[in-house]
Amino acid sequence: IVYSRVAKVCRHDKGGPHKFRNKWTSYLKSRLTCSIAGDHPFYFNEIQATTAPVEGRYGDYATTLIYGIFKTHENSTLESAVCAFTFQDIMDTFEGPFKGQATNNASWLPVNETQVPEPRPGQCVRDSSTLPDVTLNFIRVHSLMDEAVPAFFDQPLLISTNIQYSGQFTSIEVDPQVRTVDGTKYDVLFIGTDDGKVLKVVNTKSHDSNKKVKPFVIEELKVFETGTAIISLKLIRPWNKPPRLLVTSRAQIHSISLWRCETDKITLCSDCLGLRDPYCVWDKSTHKCMAAINGRKILQGNELIQSISSGTHPECMGELLNKTDQ
Repeated sequence: IVYSRVAKVCRHDKGGPHKFRNKWTSYLKSRLTCSIAGDHPFYFNEIQATTAPVEGRYGDYATTLIYGIFKTHENSTLESAVCAFTFQDIMDTFEGPFKGQATNNASWLPVNETQVPEPRPGQCVRDSSTLPDVTLNFIRVHSLMDEAVPAFFDQPLLISTNIQYSGQFTSIEVDPQVRTVDGTKYDVLFIGTDDGKVLKVVNTKSHDSNKKVKPFVIEELKVFETGTAIISLKLIRPWNKPPRLLVTSRAQIHSISLWRCETDKITLCSDCLGLRDPYCVWDKSTHKCMAAINGRKILQGNELIQSISSGTHPECMGELLNKTDQ
């Protein structure tokens, strides 16, 4: 069985004394849980990619998140998912109980606190070369923590089969806390696939809650030929120009815009808001769908309309009625 884990090592860990020289004294690891809850949870155990840490506010909760791509084992039903984890939840597991075995054939169980030596194994210290052998011997066989890191939102943000996508997710990038015209902020996720596509996704509930998930796929872009896996995504911000997304396969690199607001297909306010794209706004004065970012500046004004949570707005309904009357 494959499990995905996160590990930590203290920045100034110099190794231990004597036989522990050149060996980490602070190395600890915890399992990352990306699963569908139930009487028999369905696990996505194999991590594929992660984003850099991003700071944001989700409901009333401010935290630092890492998004990751996980998939099922190749011998089971092939599915992939996106889960997020907070730095605080990760660090909390390293302060919890250790996992251990009484014998080689015994079950893995929490280690009784009375068996944990002092100073506590895995802590950051001023000089790791002075740590006692009892602490270093313990961490050598008890580097795994008992508690797993729970997924933020208490569930995956996106599952491939839930959006009727037959391919697998392979890579991920995030544009954090994109500000909309009413001041709300959303993380915009870009997800690469094994079929040459990039999905642009937003959790439309993230502004209201850190427990609810309602993903919306804004776009599905065909970047490479069918069967070409995307191995990495990277957001770049050129000076005084709109940001772009670098999409990489094993043989090619493409640079694409983050949005496609201004097209001939979008002629109505309802069409524009129906995108539910934090990058796109409807301008009431010009009756056009346009990018909400000019260069690196976010546009503001009473003439601009957006709706990420529902994709509708009362003023759009009025426009439709006027067109019908004409």
